[in-house]
Amino acid sequence: MFTKPSLRALVISSLIILSFASASAKSSKKSQGDVAAIKSRAEQVWKAYETLDASKARPFYATAPNNVYFDIAPLQYRGIDAYQQGVAQLFKTFRSISFQHNGDLEVHPIGNQAWCTETLTAAILHADGNKGNLPIRWTAIWEKQNGNWVIVHEHVSTPLGAQPEREQNIRTDQK
Repeated sequence: MFTKPSLRALVISSLIILSFASASAKSSKKSQGDVAAIKSRAEQVWKAYETLDASKARPFYATAPNNVYFDIAPLQYRGIDAYQQGVAQLFKTFRSISFQHNGDLEVHPIGNQAWCTETLTAAILHADGNKGNLPIRWTAIWEKQNGNWVIVHEHVSTPLGAQPEREQNIRTDQK
């Protein structure tokens, strides 16, 4: 039979376990909501870039001037202003761009931050009429600021492969 101190210890232990279980369930629901929100914003970022208007993607990025963004070229941009200007210059060489998602977007939330990875293929129609497909790897670090998930760091890259293969990925002579 339980003595009063043993019963008290059992009740207190049970309450502690239940409170941790409840907190864990709330955290899991929050994480699922955050994952869904980031996946939605990630899709919106790529849709914004398909307009060839770099300013349409700006709301998805943090405004801190020292954030670093790695792109295919140049090596890096420091701050969203420099990134947006660089992307705008690149877009002047395109008639259109579209992104095919490979279905492997993964989001890993950690409190008010998260990181995601994805692979895509960019179908590019260059200003001179040439077409090309470019495989892309994307990693982004997100942070929840003022209720919205924004990108605080991004890394866009493409596999190098052999030089002829890389050039074929970037640009082909198909019209």
